[in-house]
Amino acid sequence: MKPRERIVAGISNFFEQKLEIAYKSETIKRDQMLDFGIDDIPNNKEYRVGFARKPIGPIYHSAIAFTPLDEKHTGPKKYLILGRQSKFFLKNKDNSGLPALMSKLYPSNFIETKIDNENNYDFFTFSPFQIEMSEAVVKGSEIKAAAKRVNDEVCKAQYYDAFRSNCYSASINLLNELIDEVDDTRPSFNSNQDLKALYKLMEDASKDNLSIGVANNGTTRDAISESKETLIKRGLKK
Repeated sequence: MKPRERIVAGISNFFEQKLEIAYKSETIKRDQMLDFGIDDIPNNKEYRVGFARKPIGPIYHSAIAFTPLDEKHTGPKKYLILGRQSKFFLKNKDNSGLPALMSKLYPSNFIETKIDNENNYDFFTFSPFQIEMSEAVVKGSEIKAAAKRVNDEVCKAQYYDAFRSNCYSASINLLNELIDEVDDTRPSFNSNQDLKALYKLMEDASKDNLSIGVANNGTTRDAISESKETLIKRGLKK
């Protein structure tokens, strides 16, 4: 199906998708978001992977959620949520009011982006993230390597324009890079289930928002094809 046809076809089941996602997702509070940076992720620590959606009117902002496997605490789970963000929404920590706001109004602060911890940004904070968790488990070193490649190949290579290149372009590519990392570094007997779970997250998320930023983005379409080929190679998909 051509990108335009896919976008048109998505209109008929758009609201049905939103209801389905809301049913199987967990809504989290801001204080459940971990606050450390990508570089501070311990290499050998394991994280379960999920897809994070933030409703903004009729569409979603997206990110990838990671919850530590060995956390020993009572109460709600904690999540490290990594998404594509710009300097414009970065939290103002110096309390300098209008001058700080004006300094953000350079065009580059809107279109130049990077993968970062969503907790560092005041981005539609009235709307909480909804997390769709999977059974996939990845290591901190795999998260860091995947995020670096997405920064280079998507965030730096493509200006953010909300339509052709947006948060979903980065999130889908981040899942693809995690699949690539797992495939490269772990034997099949202990990683096939992780690959299948990551691909299922990617497959579901690629249908969000009428596939804008996915079906009409060549890099992201290639990422989905690459992940599918990885599963086919391992005999996990026909």
